[in-house]
Amino acid sequence: MKLSIATVILTGLLFSQGSFADEKNNFSKVYKAYTQAQKAGDAEQTLKLAKQALTLGKVKFADDKENLTNLKFNLAAAYIDAREAQKAASLYKEIRKDYKAQHGEVSEPYLFVTLDLLDSYSKAGWPSIKYELKAKRASSLLNEVMSITKKLEKKEPARAVSNYYAVAKVLFNNPGMRGNYRSVVKFTEKARDKIVEQFGENDLKAIETRYLAGRLNMTKGRYNHAVENLETIITTIETELDTSHPYELASHAALIEAYEKLGQSDKSTTHCQAIGRMTPWQDDVDPTPLYRVNPSYPISYARNGRDGYTKMTFDISESGFVTNIKVTESSGELFSKESIAALEKWRYAPKFENGEAITAEGLEVQLDYKIEN
Repeated sequence: MKLSIATVILTGLLFSQGSFADEKNNFSKVYKAYTQAQKAGDAEQTLKLAKQALTLGKVKFADDKENLTNLKFNLAAAYIDAREAQKAASLYKEIRKDYKAQHGEVSEPYLFVTLDLLDSYSKAGWPSIKYELKAKRASSLLNEVMSITKKLEKKEPARAVSNYYAVAKVLFNNPGMRGNYRSVVKFTEKARDKIVEQFGENDLKAIETRYLAGRLNMTKGRYNHAVENLETIITTIETELDTSHPYELASHAALIEAYEKLGQSDKSTTHCQAIGRMTPWQDDVDPTPLYRVNPSYPISYARNGRDGYTKMTFDISESGFVTNIKVTESSGELFSKESIAALEKWRYAPKFENGEAITAEGLEVQLDYKIEN
C-alpha cells in the first residue's frame, strides 16, 4: 500500500490500558485496527478506520497538533489508495495551512505536504473537475515546490540533494507539466547533477533521475540530450552494477524511439537486439512493438466518413525490422497502402535462439481506422 510522501509516524502515543464506556469511541482500539487493515492491504477498511481514528483523535489530541496532523496524513493516504484523490487534496490543503503557521513556507514540512498535494493531482478520482482546471492548479503548485526547494537549498544545504530528488520524482509526468516543461527539465537536470556529484553515477537515485531527465528531454523533442542521459544509464549499469536494473530495459526502449526520431535506425538496432537478449521470446504471445508509427488516415476516405481496417502478416528480422509484409484482408486499397507504410517503420525486439538473433516469421497485425463522431 502506498504511503504519503511525507513520513507518517504517530509520536509519543501512550495508549491507556483502560477502556472507555463505549468501546466504539476507544481511540487505541480503532487505531490498532487501522494499522492491521493497512498491513493487510484492505483499502476499504483502512479508509473507514482512518476516518474514525481522525474523528476520535480530534478529541484525544486536541492539544497535540503533531499527532493530529499525522492522523490527517494517514487519512489522506487512505483516500489516495481508495482512488478519492480530491478528498485527499482537501486534507493536504488543510495540513498546508497548519504547517505554514507552524513552520513557515520555506520549510521541509511545508514543502513535502505541498508535494503530496501536487502528487494528488496525478491520481485518479477527480470526477467533478475538468482536466484543464486541474492542470492549472497543478501548474501553480509545481512552480511553488520548485521555488521552495531552491530557497531551502540556501537555508539547509545539507538537505538539498534529498529534497531535489523527492521533488523531481513528483514533477515527472504531472498534469502541471503543461507549459512548464523547460523549467521542469532544468530542475530535473539540476537534481541529477547534484546526486551524481554527491553519490556518483552508479547510485540508484542518480540512475533514476538521469532516466527522468532523458524522458523529459524526449517529450520536448530534444533527442540528442535524451540520448546522452539514456546511454549513460546503460553504460553505468553494464560496467558498474553487478545486477540488472529496471531502468536498463526502459532506457533501451526509449533509445529506440530517440534514434528513430533522429533518423539513426542503425543505432536503434543495437537496442532492439539488447532487449531481445534480455526478454525471452514467447511464440504464443504477440510481440509488442518497441517503436510504432500510426498510419495516416486516407483523406478521401475520411471525407466520406469511411471506416475500415487492414490485416497483415509480416516477419521480424534479426535486427528488429519489419519485413515481408503481406496484406491478407483489407476494406480499402488506400487503407492497405497507409498500413504498409506505417508498419514498415515499426521496430521490434528480434527473436533469439542459442544466443543468436534469428528471423521471426508469420506474425499478424490488424490496423483499424475509425472516424469518431
